[in-house]
Amino acid sequence: MNRFIFSGINDFFSAFKKQPLPEDHMVKKAIDIIQASSNTDAGLGFHKIKTSTDELETVAQLLNEHGAILDSPQFDKLISYLHENEAKAERRRLFGLQLVISIVLLLGLFGLLIYRPNLSENTEKGIFSLLGVIVGFWLK
Repeated sequence: MNRFIFSGINDFFSAFKKQPLPEDHMVKKAIDIIQASSNTDAGLGFHKIKTSTDELETVAQLLNEHGAILDSPQFDKLISYLHENEAKAERRRLFGLQLVISIVLLLGLFGLLIYRPNLSENTEKGIFSLLGVIVGFWLK
């Protein structure tokens, strides 16, 4: 039950766990090359690379230029590692956006309740309903 209630928060914290590097030495070297090239101005920025043939060929060409020649299973491990890292980064960005939106809404709703004491009963019910929806979202 606890796992179900706090799954969103658990997802967020799992996105910050460092993904273990693959055991294969060549795959580790290829990951270092990709990460180093994405830190330069002319870098690939792997997060923009999907799995289309042209983009995968670009990655293979970059690795070949640096002397990291991978066979098919190694290349699959590399792509899977990089995509998992990007998925984690996307979850972190999504969580941040959800948090900002929730805080703005909560502040606005509480502001209405505090600074507008003469609201109609239906308006107050609507505000409390929205507060319940926000709390429920975070307890999902």
